[in-house]
Amino acid sequence: MIRNRALEEDALNIYLREIDAITKSSSIEEMYLCMSKMIHSIDNEQTVQAIFHHIKANVQATKLLRTVCTSSKRFPANLLEEAVKKNNIAFINVFLVEENAAILVQSCSLGTLYELIANQHNDLFLQFLKLGAPYKHPNDLAIAILYERNTDLFNIFLELPAIQLDFNRVNREKRTLLHIATIAGNPDTIDLLLVKGLSPSQKDIYGFTSIDYALFLGNIEIAYKLSGQDKASLEQDPRYKKIPPRVNHEQLVTNILHYLKMKHTSLDPDIQFTLPNIDKGVCNGWAMSAALSAAESDEELHKFYKMIDLFCAWDGELSSLALIPDEFREEFISLDEMFLYLTNELYWFFQQKDASFGVSKHNREKQLELISSKRRIKRLADFGLPDLTLEEQKIVFNAFHSITDETLIDTHSQTHDVSFYQKSSNCLHYFDVNFRYCLPPFEDYQTALDEVYEMMGENVEGIAYFHTNPEKVTSSLQKKADQITAELIQKLILSQSHRYRNLPAILNHAASRGLSHFLAHILTAIGTCPSEIMRLITYTASKSRTFECLHVLYQHHLEMEDLPPPILFDLLHTAIQFDDKDMFIVVKSKLNNALITTNIIPNEQQRALMAFVFPQNQTHKNQKIDIQSPAQTLTPMHQSSQPEHPVEKNEDTNKKFSLTKSSSQ
Repeated sequence: MIRNRALEEDALNIYLREIDAITKSSSIEEMYLCMSKMIHSIDNEQTVQAIFHHIKANVQATKLLRTVCTSSKRFPANLLEEAVKKNNIAFINVFLVEENAAILVQSCSLGTLYELIANQHNDLFLQFLKLGAPYKHPNDLAIAILYERNTDLFNIFLELPAIQLDFNRVNREKRTLLHIATIAGNPDTIDLLLVKGLSPSQKDIYGFTSIDYALFLGNIEIAYKLSGQDKASLEQDPRYKKIPPRVNHEQLVTNILHYLKMKHTSLDPDIQFTLPNIDKGVCNGWAMSAALSAAESDEELHKFYKMIDLFCAWDGELSSLALIPDEFREEFISLDEMFLYLTNELYWFFQQKDASFGVSKHNREKQLELISSKRRIKRLADFGLPDLTLEEQKIVFNAFHSITDETLIDTHSQTHDVSFYQKSSNCLHYFDVNFRYCLPPFEDYQTALDEVYEMMGENVEGIAYFHTNPEKVTSSLQKKADQITAELIQKLILSQSHRYRNLPAILNHAASRGLSHFLAHILTAIGTCPSEIMRLITYTASKSRTFECLHVLYQHHLEMEDLPPPILFDLLHTAIQFDDKDMFIVVKSKLNNALITTNIIPNEQQRALMAFVFPQNQTHKNQKIDIQSPAQTLTPMHQSSQPEHPVEKNEDTNKKFSLTKSSSQ
């Protein structure tokens, strides 16, 4: 966000001129992109008010903005939702006083209310709720509030006339709201739920009660409230602080978050990390790491479980990090070193999004090299839809079944991530952070899904295949995988009119989820994609930090005119990561010109990139750039796992579609 007042005024004038130019061109897409940029760069209330006053003074500009606000399906996200995700209160407040505020709120995604809960914006949450913000069930919101330990909001939420909580309802793990409140560790909400008649003795899918969890997690105050037993006897209970394997997930998330915060504030002032979707990240990393360990040997899997147990058993004290782990004294000099390694191993699968979870800057390259050299995998294929049904999941699994031996299958949904490891065509292993020990292998995906579908979470959105032996991914095998992907696209998308009409949203979904092979094949199949849609998808890939998808978009003739510097920085990073010299030269030139003509304050990451790319002894305005090879400029973080994307057009299926005009086959 812009902080210097003079620079903010300059930026305001630039945006006002841009709005005037967009108004003359009557481009809805450009108005969306302009507003989106402002949401991500300006949060000063006076500046935002000035922007809206300027728009309101022009009838055509007002009409354009209203169209953007009421046409959310045409764009990656509506503007209010973007403001919420960016935690930009100035823009949120302005949108909420607009005459179409209710339409904006109602067209937000299901996650918008959860963002407000997570950021402790109680008043805004209640206002959004009143205006009709979407959610699946009020119990889901109650669970989110409980996990945030927000007693004040939970108290208000319980008494809202329009909210009817179902106190008998359980989640997919058969946990009641009392289970959730206990795991969250907030004694104040326990009393509120006991008054509503919830039973402390009701068991979840693993056979544990709320009292069990209170004792497992060492929360004597909650255990006392639930059981009525005196605290001294509770501390002698055999369950006290003895976490059973199946509840390691919650404790692992808690300890990782605590460890990263402790590292950030106490151990290394030079450390940098972000914590998006930490719960989901642990699901993804745990399942993939367990599957990879199993692919190596039973001994490696046992070793992985042992490290997880040590992390879960950590008492959270800084002094404990200096202890030497007896079982791993040959590999790590302390628990701190082991936790740092394990944390980054769990999050290795998020590294394409360029998030450095707990790795200090001076250790980042070494740490990633250590992990990626051990975790040698190659993406073979991927596929995903925002509305993929269970039957369609079976179609996808069965389509790839014959060619995916020794392959990890990363399956992610809105709520959970799990992994399969296909050792052979009739030996399928399932890995889920909610299961401590391996389930018996399945012979086929029909049986596997029948058994574990309830645990996989709703709305599976993406399936990615990674071969554990990259040297076995021959050109013939890759060609077969590409052919299967193309056939699935034809069967599940292009031949279904409702999906074909929704192609922009499907492309955007692929970019946001990092489904780079899938994205490349769809773009190849449709032949020509309107430039405004390509720009929107590029914005999504940039925001989602899915660099593989940015590389795909560049290969499919992305028009880079007028792309803002933040997007160009990401494209330059992509060129370096993929060692794409031609892309590097083109993007570097575009970025150089953009830095001359725009007023931007690069963030720390962008400044580091500029230090590598642009000579320090030359100014931007008159410099002649000496183009270096990307490989000489920065070392790609993990080249061995990058996919090759098809870029040839398929003449037989060469199609065009429009952002505004529906098409069908």
